[in-house]
Amino acid sequence: MVVVSWTTDTSDVVARGVTTVEGLEPGTGRSVTVAAEVPEGASACSVNVRRAPAAG
Repeated sequence: MVVVSWTTDTSDVVARGVTTVEGLEPGTGRSVTVAAEVPEGASACSVNVRRAPAAG
């Protein structure tokens, strides 16, 4: 899962976009697009990537 949060100068989250990436093998990469409606006043973004727990 890829989460991008857009924040203001005072660290308020004003928008968030999420996308799920499936079937990605270890050691490989893939381009993804994360979409969100970002309002005026957003001054920074942070990216958080999480992997699913291993099966089994």
